[in-house]
Amino acid sequence: GARIKTDPRDARKLAELFRAGLLTEVHPPSESDEALRDLCRCRRSVQHDLTQAHHRMGKFLLRRHIIYRETKHHWGTRHLAWIRALHFDDPASQTVFESYLLTLDQRSENLRSLDLKLAEMAQVEPYREPVAWLRCFRGIDTLTAICLVAELHDFRRFRSPGQLMAYLGLVPSERSSRESERRGSTTKTGNNNVRRLLIESSWHHRYKPRVTGPLTKRREGQRGCGVRYGGDSRTRDVRERILPTDHSHAARPGTPAQPANISVTRRRSARPSPLPRLDHQTRNPKTAATPEGGRRRQHVP
Repeated sequence: GARIKTDPRDARKLAELFRAGLLTEVHPPSESDEALRDLCRCRRSVQHDLTQAHHRMGKFLLRRHIIYRETKHHWGTRHLAWIRALHFDDPASQTVFESYLLTLDQRSENLRSLDLKLAEMAQVEPYREPVAWLRCFRGIDTLTAICLVAELHDFRRFRSPGQLMAYLGLVPSERSSRESERRGSTTKTGNNNVRRLLIESSWHHRYKPRVTGPLTKRREGQRGCGVRYGGDSRTRDVRERILPTDHSHAARPGTPAQPANISVTRRRSARPSPLPRLDHQTRNPKTAATPEGGRRRQHVP
C-alpha cells in the first residue's frame, strides 16, 4: 500500500494531519517580494566575487614582494590609486595584472549599481516605512534594513519573538536525556542571510551607546515605537532593564567576543524589539493581524 499514491489518499492524509495539528503553515512571498529578495542575494554574490578579486590581486602582488605600507586600510581610494600606478616589465605579469585590475573595476562598478538600486527600492511602498523604522537602530542602515525586509517578507507570520529567534537559528542546540542536559552552539538553521546581517549589526553594541549625527537624522519623523529601543541615552535604564544589548551584559570576564556577540544578537531578536511589529499595515504596535485576517495580541514579556 505504501507504493500507491492517488489524490483521494493524499487528501485523506492531509485531512488527518490537519486534524492532528501536524501541518506547518508557510508564507509564500509575492512576486515583488521574491524579486527584491533575489536582488539582495545578487548583491551578496557580487560582494563575494569582489572579495575574491581583492584576494587574487593581493596574492598576485604578494608573490612579487610588492606590499602596500602607506596606510593601514586596504582597498580604499589611496590603495587603489597606488595599485593603478604599478607597472611590470614582464609582459606576462603585466597581462595578468591588467586582467585582475579589469575584473576588480567591473565588480566594483557592479556592486555600486546594485547598491543604488536597493536604495531606490527602499524609498518605494510597501518597503519605505519598515525600512525607515529599522534604520532607527544602531548598526542598521538602508542596505541592511532593505535586506531584512526582503528576506523576512512579513513580520506578522512570527507569533512570538521566540519564533523569530528560532527561525534565524540563534537558539542553542541541545542533546538532553533524563538527568543528562547538554547544550551546544547555536543551531544555525533557517535563514542564514538574516542571521548574518543581525550578527554583523550587533558588533556596534561593543561601544558605549550614544546618538550620533547620522542616527539622529535617520530618526527624524519616526514614531516613538521604532525609536524607543534604538539605544537613546535618555532611555538607557529601559534598555538595560528590558533589552540588555551591550556586550558587557552578555559576556563574563574571559568570554570570547564571538559568543558574546551571538548572545547580543539573540537578545535583540527575542526580547521586545520592534522587528515583529514592523508591518506597514499594522496601526497599533501592540496588535498584529493573523494570516487568517483576525486580530491577536502581541506578546510583550
